[in-house]
Amino acid sequence: MPSGIHPEEVRRAGRVELAIELHVLRAKTRESWEGYFQPFADGPLEHASATALAARNPTLLVRERARAIRADGLRFFLSTGGSHGSVKRSWTFDFQRELQALRVPSRLWAQPPGVPSFGRNQLPAALKFAEPPAQRAAHVDA
Repeated sequence: MPSGIHPEEVRRAGRVELAIELHVLRAKTRESWEGYFQPFADGPLEHASATALAARNPTLLVRERARAIRADGLRFFLSTGGSHGSVKRSWTFDFQRELQALRVPSRLWAQPPGVPSFGRNQLPAALKFAEPPAQRAAHVDA
């Protein structure tokens, strides 16, 4: 785990940010289900400085580390239904465009707002994307 990340932060911080931080230590696919792509000054980050928040910003991190992310084969599955709380649906589309501009492999799955069962509906596409490429090819050949 990168130094300076408190365990409570791991629990509450944005998973995309942590995926970028930890990408070389784990599997090569990351998912964000109705996620957010900027840190909020709440919970363990409630009193964080602008510098600390910037260090946890997935958009800034992916820009800084795009070359390493591509070299390591990290891929992102992004999905969104509707906005919730302070988290806006449009942020998922914005982050997808950022990944495309950086040539970071990704897939966006979007459900129309207001449709129920978001998690259940997007799960088949998420699981298919998460399969290693060789396994996906084997399914096609079978």
